[in-house]
Amino acid sequence: MSEFHGTSQLLEMQRAVLEIYSVAAVTNAVSFVLVVTLCRRGNDSQRAVRFLETELKDLPAPITLQDVAGGLYAWARSVDSTFPVY
Repeated sequence: MSEFHGTSQLLEMQRAVLEIYSVAAVTNAVSFVLVVTLCRRGNDSQRAVRFLETELKDLPAPITLQDVAGGLYAWARSVDSTFPVY
């Protein structure tokens, strides 16, 4: 794993994704899992997707990983102008 500010958050995200995956697999509720990452400007969510792609690549069923391009700022600018940005 490469050094990344917020590595503990990435590991927590990995744990959460694996938990969602295991519940979905046990219940056969879905045939795939979609995980969308979001951050303020889009950079950290891209890193999170790359991290998760590497860490979760050996799972037997597909997990689709996606980030919101441009982050919260792009969402507020393009989708919902009332969305508060920080």
